[in-house]
Amino acid sequence: MGFWDIDTLVLTQRGRPVAMLKSLDDDSHVQTRVAQYQASLDERAFEIAKHIVMAKLDGQNIVLRKYGLEPHLDNFREKIERTETKNLELFRRRMTGIEGKHTQRYYQQIFSLFPEKIRPETR
Repeated sequence: MGFWDIDTLVLTQRGRPVAMLKSLDDDSHVQTRVAQYQASLDERAFEIAKHIVMAKLDGQNIVLRKYGLEPHLDNFREKIERTETKNLELFRRRMTGIEGKHTQRYYQQIFSLFPEKIRPETR
């Protein structure tokens, strides 16, 4: 394993991955972690978060359209793009608010597809 630089994946009896063993000579993960930390300290963190929220809502729109439901209005993109602040906590609350509002509406519509007898009330 370590001697031959072979990564090893540890699985449960059912085949679920629980650990990854890497050679000590492979320090690429350290560079990745340092880059992630550095990105969290500047504007890249805000842009990454915006893209993640937009991608999630875009994915929800695909599902809503597939089932003939009302997709999110395209103005969610504008709201996300207009969110500007240097305060990470304030930014996080704004993104969570936008995502939460749209996701709540998404699940209300998805749950309407279930027969009333088995329809969940909340996600």
